[in-house]
Parts: sequence; C-alpha cells; structure tokens
Amino acid sequence: MRGRAVREMVLVEPERERAAALLGLLGAAGLAVELVAEPDGAALRGRGRLPRVLVLGPGLRDSEAEELLRQVRAAPGGATPVVVGLCGRAEVGVQERAERLLAAGADELAELPAPPRRLALQLQSAPRRAAEREQALLLELGNDITAVLSADGILRAVSAAARRLLGREPQEWVGRSVFALIHPEDRDRVAAFLAERVRIAGPAPAIELRLAHGDGSWRWVEALGANLLEDPRVGGLVVNVRDVTARRQMAAQLMQADRLASVGLLAAGVAHEINNPLTYVLCHLEALATELPVVFGALERCRLALQAQRAQPGAAEALAALEQLQAREVTRQELQRLVAQAHEGASRVREIVRALRLFARTEPEESGPAEIPAALERTLQLVAPQVRYRARLVRELQPVPPVACAPARLEQVLLNLLVNAAQAIPEGAAERNQIRVRTWHADGQVAIEVADTGCGIGSEQLGRLFDPFFTTKPVGEGSGLGLSICHSIVTGAGGRIEVESELGAGARFTVWLPAALPDRLPPPAAPPTTPEVSPAAAVRPRVLVIDDEPMLLQAVARLLAEDYEVVTAESGEAAQALLQRDSRFDAVLCDVMMPEVSGMDLHAWLAAREPALAARMVFMTGGVFTERARSFLQALGRPWLDKPFDPAALRRLLGAVVRGEGAPGS
Repeated sequence: MRGRAVREMVLVEPERERAAALLGLLGAAGLAVELVAEPDGAALRGRGRLPRVLVLGPGLRDSEAEELLRQVRAAPGGATPVVVGLCGRAEVGVQERAERLLAAGADELAELPAPPRRLALQLQSAPRRAAEREQALLLELGNDITAVLSADGILRAVSAAARRLLGREPQEWVGRSVFALIHPEDRDRVAAFLAERVRIAGPAPAIELRLAHGDGSWRWVEALGANLLEDPRVGGLVVNVRDVTARRQMAAQLMQADRLASVGLLAAGVAHEINNPLTYVLCHLEALATELPVVFGALERCRLALQAQRAQPGAAEALAALEQLQAREVTRQELQRLVAQAHEGASRVREIVRALRLFARTEPEESGPAEIPAALERTLQLVAPQVRYRARLVRELQPVPPVACAPARLEQVLLNLLVNAAQAIPEGAAERNQIRVRTWHADGQVAIEVADTGCGIGSEQLGRLFDPFFTTKPVGEGSGLGLSICHSIVTGAGGRIEVESELGAGARFTVWLPAALPDRLPPPAAPPTTPEVSPAAAVRPRVLVIDDEPMLLQAVARLLAEDYEVVTAESGEAAQALLQRDSRFDAVLCDVMMPEVSGMDLHAWLAAREPALAARMVFMTGGVFTERARSFLQALGRPWLDKPFDPAALRRLLGAVVRGEGAPGS
C-alpha cells in the first residue's frame, strides 16, 4: 500500500530542511511521499504519467510554482490535483500568493504546519474534490442546460447554461414552475411527458418544445434524458435541454428550398406551355396588322371603282353595301387599334412568362451587365398583383448606365425588396400608401431605391436585417433568407445595400452597384436587316422549320413565306425522314424540346451526316428546364430564339445564317 502511495503522491520542495520537516509531517500522517528537490520539475517530466496528487512546498518561488502548474496542466492527463502548501496564513504576502497560485491553476491550499490527521485527510480526498469541481465546471461551461425538477414541474436546480441559451439567470427560476417558461401550445404535451417519466423507468425519448428567451422570443429546444433520480437526497427528474433552434431553421430552409425548386420546375413547365401558343398568337397578330391596311386599301379602291360605274347594273347596290360596311362603328382606325392593343397584351404576357423563367432559373444565366430599366419592368410586372391593393407605385427613374451584375441576380434583388415593401403595407388603403422606386447615378455608382410607407422596422432590429433566418414578419410568412440573399448578391457584385427605417414611418432600401465599365459593355446591335434575294435568282432560300406545335409551325411558315421557300416538319422523326430524301436547305429553324427526337438529337444526327447544314441550324425554345438542354445551348456558342420571339429578330437571325454571316444577337 505504501509503495503505491509513493508512486502516486509527489512533494516538490527545494529547501532541504523544509523538505525533511514536511516528509516527517506526512509520514506521521501515514502517507508515503516521493520527494523531488528540483524546483523546475525535471523529475516530473521524466515520468511516464503524472502522480495522483502533487504537493508544492512553500520553499518554491512563485515563478517556479507557476511554471510547474503550467507543465502539469499542459501534460496529457493534466487533471492531477495540485495542492500548494502555505506557511502560516497570517504571514505577510501569503494571501496575495495564494490568490496568484489559485489563478494559475492550483486546486487547493494547505496551511503548514498542520495536524497530521487533518493534512492526510486533505491530501487523500484531493482527487475526489478535484473531480467534483471539474464536473461542476463542465456543467457551468457546457452548451446544454441541465435541470432537476419535480414531477409537477418545479425547478429545483438549473445549470449556468441557462444564462447563455435563454438569457436568464439560473437562480431566477429555482423554486418556480417550468411551465411558466414553456410555450402555451406545448404545455399539455410536456406535462404528459413528465408524468410518463415518473411512472416508467428506462431510457427516455427526446421531446421538442419552445422555451421563452429573456428577449421575448421563443427558442426551440430538445429535452433529453428526463430520468428519475432515486437518490433520496436529490429526488425528481434530471433533464438535459439542448438548443435546436438553428437545426429547425435549417430544416425549414431545406423545406423552403425544396418547395421553391418544385415551384421553379412548375413555373418552367408552365412558361414552356404558354410560349408555344403565345408565339403563334403574336405572329398572327403581326400578320393581321400588316394585312389590314392592304384589305382596307383594296376596299377603298373597290368603292372608287363602283362610284365610277354606278350606272352599271348592280353597281349601285354593291356600292351601298360597301359604304354601309365602311360606315360601321368599327372603322379602319378602330380595327387597327384593337389589333395593336391585342398585340400589346400578348407582349405583356410574354414579358411575364420571361420573368417566370428567370424566377425558375432554367435558362443559362447571363453574366452581365444588366440594364436597370428592363430589369425593373420585368420585376414590377411580377409583383404588380401584390402591390395593386396595398399602395400606389411611383416611378422616379433617371437614365442610368448598365451595372456590373448578372441580370437574373439583379431581378432577384429587386423582387425581394419590392415584395418586402408590399408586405409591410396592409391591404385596403392603396390610395393612402405608396411604394416609390428611384434610380440615379453618381461617381461611377448606380443607385436603386425602394421606399415604402409601411409599418417600418425598429432600431433594435436594423442591425440584424441581413442575418440569415432573421425576419420581422410573423411566423409562417417569411424564411428570413430574402434580405440575406440580396446582401450576398449585391456585395458579390461589388456593391452595398443601405437601409433607413423606424417603426410606423416606412423603410427605404438603397442598392448601390458599380456601373459597368465601357470595355465590359456589349457591342452595339447591328441595324436590323432583312435577307436580300437577288431578283435574278431562280429559287428563293429554302428553310426547314421543325416544331411539334402545328399552329406555331403554320404561323412561322406564314411569317417567312414572303422571303423564303418554307418546308415544315411536325416532329424530329419527320425532319429526319425528310432530310434523308432532301437536305438542300439554306437554314434549319428547329425547336429544342420535342418528344422522341428532340432538337438536340436532330443536331447530333445531322452533324454526323451533313455538318455544314448542322452549323446552319437556328434553335428556338419556349424554355429549357433540363440540365442537358442548358448545357447544349451553352456549348452551341450561337444565339437562339426565345419563344415568343420578335418576328424582326427571327428574320434578322435567319438572314445572317443564309448569307453565311456570323449570327447576330437575337
């Protein structure tokens, strides 16, 4: 027994006489102690492990004692309790020395000389007391709250983690009911859980609930353990409580992202289906607008001819009928106005669909620069239904240069800011509220301001507006990610967002973005041209048009018939069969997304057989929402037409391909 004690208890004392006296004292107490005389602790460093108890004699200088303490705490297994011997607490400087060594890591102080029995008890119980202090420290510093409560929910003890997790002092709640902290909707469930844990022994399931934070918010926590204590000195249930607010927010974010991905795919699919009929509606309206003057001109010539031949049999009746037709309420100007309005309405639908596709992020993303007016118009069309019943929209738009930001990203920022502005204003008072959008530029920076007359934001919340998951909206109305995403996009483009607001006085967000440098601007668009066909040419250029939408196929064929010999195919398979018989085409206009044989499949097939003709393929799409289609168009390296397209853009692009020129931007 003594041999084991010698290995486990070490005294460091450099003064020989004092060391002998201490060894005698410890021997009288029945303890076998190994003596180390080197004040630098060289003998300790040579050991395989630290002793069970280390006693530092009073002969050590403070610096020597502090260095030994540092070595012990830095060594593996450095939980060895260190007892510092002090000679006479009443001596001058002893109290100051005691405070310094305790701060340096000493576990206990022993007053020397002391009765052997009391000294032996202190040294022998030092490891147990050190372990208890370590456990208490872990409870103090741990991330989880440890609480002891009675079966009816009265808190008997709470660890210090409550201060960090809930912003409350632990002693504030000892003796009070835990149900005062629990969200009202969770109280019955927690009461049933505690009652069950009192009746049933064994591992307890986890339960999630909401606890009140000192700042008035609710924190989601997970209660683990809830085990019944059988020790009669304690009694009750011990529960470990872990903050899972961030975990739940992350789960909510993932669910939101999943919902947005589903909505994005739905939007892409809807946009694709709308674009096909919208393309032929626009083409027919343009054709109608072109033909109306011709028809009315022919009618007028008929009227003049009938007037000259009034005396001929039947001429008077025909002239009267014609004049009656021309006198109808719907005049030539009225018909032309109706067609123009229908065309304008269809064009607005086209812009809304384009905005939907940008939201869905199904198109290859442009790198910039972005034109502010175009981005604003597309975004305002999307948010118009939310704004209409809440506020008047005021535009104060100065001419500004393009900005160095991807157009889709800029529109995402504008969409978030405008939706937030609309949601800050209650419905039903649009005449008394307004959302103002301003633009200006100065010193190479472009500013976009979105201001509202809504409920405003408190000063204590302004500093957290751009934090992920932070939201001022009611539960269920916001993920807390919109402004964080805005901040990330704007700062990533080299800009900044400023905000000014106060409760009840609205809010003003200003986005500053660097103006695009001249060498980063796209080259000016070439003036519109139409394919020129030589009068001496015996055959007009031949164009093969391929689309699985018959009415769109007819509309495009009609649109091109004046300048081209148009051949159509209603599927990729039909186009393959036709091209096997006759591949003498000057250009091929083809849809990207078709069933069975897609435009991409047809391009690969044709590239293997007629590479020159494959290079003259022009693609049109109502929306690409597959990774393969996006990669294909990006790798193509040539412009394509977005349905519904501008007929002038179609003529311009086909003309360039037929003439063998580099295809201009669509």
